[in-house]
Amino acid sequence: VLDMATEIAAYRVGKVDYGATSGAPIDVSAKESMAKTNPAMKFVSIPDPYIISLMPNVTRKPFDDIRVRKAIFLALDRQEMLQLVVGGAGHISGPISWKLFPGWTWAEEDLMKREGYRPKNTQEGQKDLEEAQRLMREMGYGLNNPLRFDAEGDQSYPVVDLTATEIAKSQLKRIWIDITRINIRDYAQVVQEDTSGNFLFRSRGYNAPMEPDAQLYTRHHTKGARNFQRLSDPELDSLIEEQRREPDTAKRKQLVMKAQERLWSLYPQMWLHTRETIFAMQPWVETQPTAWRRWGDPASTWINR
Repeated sequence: VLDMATEIAAYRVGKVDYGATSGAPIDVSAKESMAKTNPAMKFVSIPDPYIISLMPNVTRKPFDDIRVRKAIFLALDRQEMLQLVVGGAGHISGPISWKLFPGWTWAEEDLMKREGYRPKNTQEGQKDLEEAQRLMREMGYGLNNPLRFDAEGDQSYPVVDLTATEIAKSQLKRIWIDITRINIRDYAQVVQEDTSGNFLFRSRGYNAPMEPDAQLYTRHHTKGARNFQRLSDPELDSLIEEQRREPDTAKRKQLVMKAQERLWSLYPQMWLHTRETIFAMQPWVETQPTAWRRWGDPASTWINR
């Protein structure tokens, strides 16, 4: 099924029992509409196994200057992003999702007190914005001299690869950053640019195995397979390597937290949120999807009619 309207129509007439595609996910409004016409329909919301982030190439100007990365990190309105990108169907995340990995990262209430995550309609959130402006002024930027750069996007999967960049284009004007244009790529080109490093700034989300080590190593270790931001920090690498060798769970959690604190201090990405994909199923379908087995376990899925 290539579009959401066709998928919804198929559910309504009973042509689809259960299924979902990354290209045509059911959103909150569609869920509400389907529930009205098909009140027996069942829905399950599953967090995606990745975080949607704004990702700069930290080896290229202007993002090789940590002050630029930090200013963007502080200025973004993550609460607005969550509503506009995924209609509120998800949760704001740091480098590891607190909902998928409770106890391995900051709890939601603690995350919302950290810099950049405090709502912009609060005094603390305004302080974040003021600090972002101070950093930009320190680098010589201002209303009459904004920082300008291009970004990239992909229309085949906009919820991950485009929409957040479009919203950032608006939000970052208040700290005198002008995303001049968003150059649209096809998905194959996006992947090629990820691996070659031939990009500057984009919205992305990268799957990783459902284990805290993989979440950190894959995306942020110097040798990580999806460290496309080109981050390389010996202290961070050492912490990530140390936690994977630690057999004691409590001690390992402490090391994972230290690694995240170090990672945060580098501002390699602007973590935004983890989307929750909504799965619809007919009332006669019995299964339980998870973040990793998104269509349920075939061995424990059946039609009960």
